[in-house]
Amino acid sequence: MTKRLKAVMPHYHSEYGGSMAWTAILFATVLVPLMIFVIDGSRMLRIRSRLQTAVDAACEDAAWSAADIEHYRETGETRFRDNWYMWSIAHTTFQNVLNDQGVSQYYPALRVFPDLNQLLVACDTQATVPLIIGGGTAYIEASSVSQIRFSR
Repeated sequence: MTKRLKAVMPHYHSEYGGSMAWTAILFATVLVPLMIFVIDGSRMLRIRSRLQTAVDAACEDAAWSAADIEHYRETGETRFRDNWYMWSIAHTTFQNVLNDQGVSQYYPALRVFPDLNQLLVACDTQATVPLIIGGGTAYIEASSVSQIRFSR
């Protein structure tokens, strides 16, 4: 079989392994960047989802803890309490929801903004995420707004 190929194609041995070179080039230029995108991209989506859940929970707890329930029961008027321990409540809830941040190696920060006029609490977070492949860091943001609400 090889003698026939040599007769028809005299340069048969010089092209031996050419497909392996093309495969290596394809792997280096297409598959490796695609794998980087899949690994870091899926990790970023997971962290973004965790951050959104944590900021939603923290903002809801901050709005609930800042509300003056006794005043609402007596008068029907919704307002904030005079004590402002809602930041502590919000940060505690935020950290409790993100209990696995040491495993995923990201560094979140929470900010809480009460709005006294509209009776709501706005929260946002930003996390610094070191990329696994390729080095560098990425920043992920999430935000939430919770309004004080009661029912008699």
